[in-house]
Amino acid sequence: MIKVLAYFPSEDWATGKHFDKSLLTLVMHATDVKSDKFVIGPFSQDGTSKFLETPDRYVSDRTKPGKALIFPGMMWEKLGVPSLKPSPHAVMPHRGPGIRFSVIAFLLAPNLNLRDLFSRSA
Repeated sequence: MIKVLAYFPSEDWATGKHFDKSLLTLVMHATDVKSDKFVIGPFSQDGTSKFLETPDRYVSDRTKPGKALIFPGMMWEKLGVPSLKPSPHAVMPHRGPGIRFSVIAFLLAPNLNLRDLFSRSA
């Protein structure tokens, strides 16, 4: 599934800390020049990961930001792969100017009951 998300200027966090309910999430592109609004951190069993930071998204010459970031979601647990933990992440406030757009793809597992995952957050 591919989504194009629009973030309007705000002082509030665009999305709070959460896990995606996917196998994999691919953050492909964002229209802000630095792409520094997305933050991610390590998994913690009790969901208290406080160390969200902007990931290093530069290509090898370190002069231009990379275009993609991939990380695991919660579906691995449902598929019996508990060692592959989801990554908590969030989107910081977008203060403008204009609307920030982001393109995100989710790899899902069809026919998988995810109802019990919808009550969990990071």
